[in-house]
Amino acid sequence: MLVDILKLLDISPDIFHVFFVVVIAVGCFALFLLVRVVDFVFFRRKLQKQVWLIDLICLPTLISMIDIFVYNFFGGNAQVYLTTRNVTNSFLWLLFAWFFCRGMEIFIWTAFFKKLTGEECPRLLTGFFSALVYFATFYIILTVVYKKALASLLIPTGIIAGVLGLALQSLISNVFAGLVIAVEKPYRVGDWIELPNGMSGRVIDITWRTTRLWSRKNGIYIIPNDMATSNAVHNHTILDNKYSEWYYIDIDGEVSPNVALELLTQAALRCEKVLKYPAPVVTIHDITSRPYKYKIQVYFEDHAAHWYGKNELLLRIQNTLIIHGIAPSETRIEINKLEEPKINIQTPRLETYLRRAHLFKSLSDDDLRIISINSEKKEYYPGEMVIVEGDEATALFVIAYGMLRVLKKDHTGTNQAVAELSAGTEFGEMSLLTGKCRSASVEAVTNCVVIKVPKGSMKELLDRKPHLLSMLIERMVERRMNSEGMLDKLSKDASKTQFLNYTKELFSTVAAFFDLPSRRATKIMRESPLASPSRETEKLDRETIEEKKKNK
Repeated sequence: MLVDILKLLDISPDIFHVFFVVVIAVGCFALFLLVRVVDFVFFRRKLQKQVWLIDLICLPTLISMIDIFVYNFFGGNAQVYLTTRNVTNSFLWLLFAWFFCRGMEIFIWTAFFKKLTGEECPRLLTGFFSALVYFATFYIILTVVYKKALASLLIPTGIIAGVLGLALQSLISNVFAGLVIAVEKPYRVGDWIELPNGMSGRVIDITWRTTRLWSRKNGIYIIPNDMATSNAVHNHTILDNKYSEWYYIDIDGEVSPNVALELLTQAALRCEKVLKYPAPVVTIHDITSRPYKYKIQVYFEDHAAHWYGKNELLLRIQNTLIIHGIAPSETRIEINKLEEPKINIQTPRLETYLRRAHLFKSLSDDDLRIISINSEKKEYYPGEMVIVEGDEATALFVIAYGMLRVLKKDHTGTNQAVAELSAGTEFGEMSLLTGKCRSASVEAVTNCVVIKVPKGSMKELLDRKPHLLSMLIERMVERRMNSEGMLDKLSKDASKTQFLNYTKELFSTVAAFFDLPSRRATKIMRESPLASPSRETEKLDRETIEEKKKNK
């Protein structure tokens, strides 16, 4: 039927065949361009998979149509046709290699690899894989398309490879070292690393041949990859990004080591750029020579933060030592023994630590002396429990120095940190004064010293000065209401009512726990300004009423 139509139109079948081939070729090329324009203009290159699939159909078809077109025009010339056929076949093999590498990039390296590892695929790995694919493609073209024997290629190829291997030995070594870095990932872009020769900086790029570091001198170190793989590399940020550093501080041997440890710990905890978790660790490094050497290990947010944190920490240590009368120490060589005034820095007495606590701040020296008679100083190391939730209360504690944290069990029975306690803070007083079990645990975060005040000392103080009971209860009620947030949420009258209810409850509980006689406890309660309005308050109220009557 088609042949009869072509004869009727006086069109040769060969010419129609060529015309059909040209139409298909132009259509494939037009579709190839149209898809790219639509993807770029309307979808911002988000249709990579669809574009890849259409290219896979259009480009091989286009090359095949070109081959057919050449065959129709030069089919009589065998040499021209054979050359053209080899060229088009070579293009097809290269095209399939390109499609394969591009498909791996879209479906494997970008999507599957990131989903499997959670990270971007290294460019070195994808580049090395593509190089292998193209190398295999060129080998197939030479052996299959051009019918070249393998033996005839090995000898000249081996000679060329040997010459190039010697000439490019360093380059090849760096390329394979870059591949090892891409696979093992001893460091990544953004990590701070340091080499044995002192070079340090942040990794900004990893290429086939080199690793580039940004230094703090605002310059770029270009390091060959084989240097990074053949030497020990210190990666400061590969774990949790927190950076630890330690410093050695010299303090005169006349200063008590306990005092020095306390002052250094306080200075580290007051430094804003030093992390509280993990906590600073202060130890004695060397006491065999003068001055004594102390080691303080601290943690910073990251490697970059330690440059500023170091300056703040050392200034804080210097100021803390100077405030307590300790001058900067230096190594001295004494030739003659001279009578020099010795530094007399003594460990503070227990009364000094107790006075820092809010609970005992208003007590007299005699009252503090009564409490400190049976009190004791106890030292705890990081991770040790000072009190445990649910235990019986036999003492309250005052922090001399260091940092602790309060732990409370959740519904699963796991301890959760709910508060931090620093020097000068008391804890455990509620359980001690009321006789209830511990409501929370307290754990040491740093090396710390606490003053343990037993129940007997508090009972002796209350027996001698019973009026102190109302003052202690007032502070306990205020703390309880603050912790429950009632001072802000309730109105003035409601807050006062709740305050009185808590006060009466604590009076009865504390009196029973400390075996105070009922008459005596009742008398203290009635005389306390907490249980009833003060005389001054009543006087002010009467004056206010009288002024209102006069105004009327």
